[in-house]
Amino acid sequence: MKFSTVILLILDGLIVLGLIGVVINQIRQGDFSDKFWIGIVGAVAFGYCGNYLLRVSKNTKK
Repeated sequence: MKFSTVILLILDGLIVLGLIGVVINQIRQGDFSDKFWIGIVGAVAFGYCGNYLLRVSKNTKK
């Protein structure tokens, strides 16, 4: 796995953790506004991108 791929996976993980933090904070406040739904959709989207990047990086020919 390339060094740049590792950096991208780490950044993707941090973004997902940040979005999950936003969702948890919105749940604690009892506020289900746009931030809540954007956090959920964003975490799912970035999680999918990270999963795809991980699968592709493992299957590349060296």
